[in-house]
Amino acid sequence: MSVLERDACTRFIKEFLKDMPEEKIVTSATLSIFKDSPKLAAKILLFLNENLKDRSRLLDLGCGYGYLTILFKNVLGFKEAYGIDIDDERLKESEKMGILTHHLDLERDPLPFPNNYFDMVTAAGILNHLKFWDNLLSEANRVLKPGGLFFISDPNMGWWINRISLLLGYQPPNVEVSKIYTVNLPPFYPRKKSIEYIHSLTLKGMIEILSAYNFKCLKVFPTGIPKRDLDLKKPPIPRAIKYLIRAIDYLICRFPSLSLRLIMVSEKI
Repeated sequence: MSVLERDACTRFIKEFLKDMPEEKIVTSATLSIFKDSPKLAAKILLFLNENLKDRSRLLDLGCGYGYLTILFKNVLGFKEAYGIDIDDERLKESEKMGILTHHLDLERDPLPFPNNYFDMVTAAGILNHLKFWDNLLSEANRVLKPGGLFFISDPNMGWWINRISLLLGYQPPNVEVSKIYTVNLPPFYPRKKSIEYIHSLTLKGMIEILSAYNFKCLKVFPTGIPKRDLDLKKPPIPRAIKYLIRAIDYLICRFPSLSLRLIMVSEKI
């Protein structure tokens, strides 16, 4: 990877996200991280670029509004991009960007594609909304070509904030039991409403479940807390506390097992 390639990719990501509506970015934790750290996004995309064997078709499971799908398609040079979601409003916006969409329940429905059809499958921020992952993982493996890439971005149950929360007797923020109420969240955590996170996995757990479905983990990218998450006005976070959290997060999140999210690239065996 040359510096020129890395810098060019970083600039492209900055331009791509610059004019994107903030209300759309916040619907994707992965896009929020990419906007906060375009250098990390460039590093991830260039790793994908180096390991892709072909670029005919891309499939995004839980595509939402389609912005992340299009970012992958444009940077990596895919000829076609497909998106799956259960939200019709979001699928309509994805269609406007040229994504070939399908309305499906990823926890139950089979994917309407033949075996070994895609060169890359992505699942960013969808697994943590499912009760069980078996259908999604088995179908992702089925439709991927041998050696195809599987990109996952999901909350990390082993995140250092979750560990401290449990140690102090609070509910870890990555596990919720109600769509209406938040229950026993730590007072230092800013979220005050449900975002319907059912559960998540630790790094070792994620590697193990991927292996069970014949995926080999190639790379894990550690991620820190996006700056925007510490700049909330309601409730405000005192400046001293904000700086302390940033410093701790910067040091701890160098270790993928303790980072905010698990951003992983795996290969179909």
